[in-house]
Amino acid sequence: MYSSISGLVALVALAARGSAAPAAANANPTVTCKQGTIIGTTTTVPSATVGVHKFLGIPFGVTPPKRFLPPQAHPGFTKPYRAQTTGAACLQQFSFGANEEFVFQNAFTGGPIPESEDCLYVNVWAPANACPESKLPVMFWIYGGNLQFGSGGIAPYDGSSFAANQDVILVTHNYRTNALQWTRDNIAAFGGDPDRITIFGESAGGYSVKQLLVLPPNPVPFIGAIMESEAAAILPPPSGTAEWQFLLTQLGCADLACAQAANATKIQSIITQQPLLFGPVNDDVTNSGNAAVQLNDGTAAKVPFLIGNNQNEGNVFAYLFGLDNPDANLTTFLKTLFPNNPALQATLMATYGVNQTPYHAAADILTDYVFYCHAADFLSIGLAQGYKEWRYNYNVSFPNTRTFPDPGCYHSSEIPEVFGTYPGNDQFGKLTTNEVKLSQFMQTAWANFAKNPSGGPGWPEYGTGGVTANLGAPSNPSGMTLIPGSSLDTSCAIFGPLVTASGP
Repeated sequence: MYSSISGLVALVALAARGSAAPAAANANPTVTCKQGTIIGTTTTVPSATVGVHKFLGIPFGVTPPKRFLPPQAHPGFTKPYRAQTTGAACLQQFSFGANEEFVFQNAFTGGPIPESEDCLYVNVWAPANACPESKLPVMFWIYGGNLQFGSGGIAPYDGSSFAANQDVILVTHNYRTNALQWTRDNIAAFGGDPDRITIFGESAGGYSVKQLLVLPPNPVPFIGAIMESEAAAILPPPSGTAEWQFLLTQLGCADLACAQAANATKIQSIITQQPLLFGPVNDDVTNSGNAAVQLNDGTAAKVPFLIGNNQNEGNVFAYLFGLDNPDANLTTFLKTLFPNNPALQATLMATYGVNQTPYHAAADILTDYVFYCHAADFLSIGLAQGYKEWRYNYNVSFPNTRTFPDPGCYHSSEIPEVFGTYPGNDQFGKLTTNEVKLSQFMQTAWANFAKNPSGGPGWPEYGTGGVTANLGAPSNPSGMTLIPGSSLDTSCAIFGPLVTASGP
C-alpha cells in the first residue's frame, strides 16, 4: 500500500522536450571555480538575443559514490574538465511497476535513460554575457520522481530558456545531497550570486524544497522557495530495518560491507521486484515527520515562498491505478486508500461518487486530499507565523502535452510552461499561441520571485483573503485571473483530521 501512495504523492513530472539549438560562436566557454577549470558549450534559444553557456555533467561528489553513505565533496580537477554532456541518472526504482516506468520513459524522456551509481553531477546554464561580477540570481531546481527516479539532466529541465530570457543562472542536479552546497561554493564563477539562491522543485522535488525550508542548513543557503505540486506523505513508511534485512538476505549478506560490495544491478533488481521501499527517515535533521512543528516553533527558514498546484493533479494517478477501466470500482479504491475508516469512505462516496465515473471521482479525491488540502494547511500555518507567501493554481490543458487519455491539468503538466520546454506540434496536438504566451508569463513570474522573493512573482500575497493566481484559466488563457484560495479548498474540512495528523 505504501508503494502506491508514496508514488502517488511524488510521481516525477511528465514534461516535454527542450528546444535549445547549438551555436557556433564561442562554442567552448571556460570558467575557473574552486573545483578548477571547467569547459562548457554555447547554445541559443529562438526567443532570445542573448546566448547561453552550458556546463553539463560537472561532478559535485566523489564518483562513483560510496554506496549507502553520504556523498563526499569532489576534490577538484588537476586539468581542465570538459563539461559538455549531462551525466547518467542515478539507478532508478519504479514503485508503481511497469506502468509507471512506461509513463516516465515514453511520455517524459522518450525512452530509457542511462543509469549508473556514478551519477553525482550538476548542470549549469548561464547567460553568455555573465561573468563573476554579474552576481545574477540563481535558481536551483530539484526534480520529481518519488525520491526514486528521474534526473536533472533530461531535456524537460533544460535551463537555456530561463538563462537567456530571464537573466538568471539555472542549476539542476542528480540526487543525493550536497549539490546545494556545491552551488554555494562555486556558482560565483559562472556569474551567479551565492547569496541569492532560490530553491524550486516539483512533486518529490517540491517535497525536498519543503524539507530544506523547515529543516534548513545553518546558515540558510537560500533566500526563497518555490514548491510546485508538493504533497506530504499520507501513510507511514514501512520499516526500513525490515526492508534492509530482507535485502541482505536476498544478497546473501550479513552486514553493510557485503552489501556495499554487491553488484549494483542485482540490488536494483531485488528492490524493484519486491518492491522494497527505503523512504526518508523522519530524523528532524534532513526530514521532518510533520512540517507544522518547525513552522510553528520558529526553527524553519523564514524566507518567502510560492506554492501551488494543478487543477487536476489526481488524474495521472487515477490513470496509473487503472481507474479509467470500465470495471473500475470506486468503493474498492477507497477501501485501499483509507483502510479501517468506513465513515470517511461513506462520506467520500456521497461527496464525490455521485454522477461521476470512478476515474474522475478518484482523481478529484486525490487532487483535494493529497495536494490542495496540504497546500492550504501549509499556507494557513505560514500566514499565522508571518511568512510572505504566494499561491498559484495551474488551470489549463494544452493538446500537445496530453500524454494519456483525458489528462486535464494533470500533475506535472505545468513544467514545460515554467521551463519553456513545451513541445511543438506532435501526435497529441498543435502548439498554441496561448501556450507560448502563458509560458512566457509563468517563467517571468518564477524568475521575478527568484530575483526578489520579498516582492513576489507579480500578484498580491496570499494574505487573509487567500489571493491565488489562477494560471491559464478560460478567463485569461495566456495569463492569470485572481481567485480566492478558498474556492480550491471546499472539501478540505472532510480531510482536516488526516491533514493535521500527517502535517502540511
